[in-house]
Amino acid sequence: MESSRPSFFKFEPRQSAVDSHAAAEIMFQKLAHVKICGSVHSASRSLLVTQQVGGVSSGPISLAEMLTNDSDITRKSIPQVGSDIAQQLASLGGVTEDQMSVSRFLWPCHNPEKIRAAWNRHGDGRDDSPVRLLETLLANHKPLWARRRSCTHGDLNATNIAIEAAEARYRAYIFDAAGMRADVAGRDLAMLETSLLLHQRIPPDECLVSRCQAIYGDSATSADLAPDKDAQPIARNTFQLIQEIRRHALKMNDSLVYALMVFDCAMIQLGGLAIQSRQNKIANPASAIKLTELAAKWLLLIAPELSTIPTPS
Repeated sequence: MESSRPSFFKFEPRQSAVDSHAAAEIMFQKLAHVKICGSVHSASRSLLVTQQVGGVSSGPISLAEMLTNDSDITRKSIPQVGSDIAQQLASLGGVTEDQMSVSRFLWPCHNPEKIRAAWNRHGDGRDDSPVRLLETLLANHKPLWARRRSCTHGDLNATNIAIEAAEARYRAYIFDAAGMRADVAGRDLAMLETSLLLHQRIPPDECLVSRCQAIYGDSATSADLAPDKDAQPIARNTFQLIQEIRRHALKMNDSLVYALMVFDCAMIQLGGLAIQSRQNKIANPASAIKLTELAAKWLLLIAPELSTIPTPS
């Protein structure tokens, strides 16, 4: 009966596979494009096999590959790709209004000492005010309203989005979730934004964070913004995709909540450098420092009161 559709194989230690297989089962129940072919376990290893996403038989390309493409098809497809991602995230669970302290918006495993060590190692003597801001936010128990989604992807980075090329356009499909749980609506998009800027492999003389820093200004949601005129296609396309990500994120929560999520995700990336300085997904540690600085300034531009711990009334 000839060949079947291509499959995706995930081979990993059994201990970590418990969560990834559970996430795959949840994705299978919620998204039509996720199909589990089977799984095999041994005492120490596990293999998960899922069918290729998309509706065509040819293999998908990575999001990173699409963003390097200097073509009209790519530029015209970016709004659709952003919409595909947002719609699939919405399919994972509904949203409800909730009130939490500022500190609870942040990742609970932050270690300021390790983050400061990473800052000192890669920051080239820069002022560590972003790390001090993190410490201030962790001590801030002021209540803040936000929308929470009952189920989130948990690991939405550029490698977990497959792009299908069909009929002269691109469509996006999210897959390979991890740590799925209830969380702030828009956190997945904030994680994607930071990974797009830090994980993509670019020429040594390029810096995606620098090329896209205009989006962290006081008009960060404006459609009129653009990257540097001499930026390469990967920078222009990434800038445009981040604008689309912001457009959808700000439909779920206001700019304060989203800026807080971006800052939090940037700090998670920086903290990873303290644990694993080699073979990390971050292409350039200096970019992680710069993104953290920009995210901190953007957050305080929106909510300057977050720079101090509120006095209990």
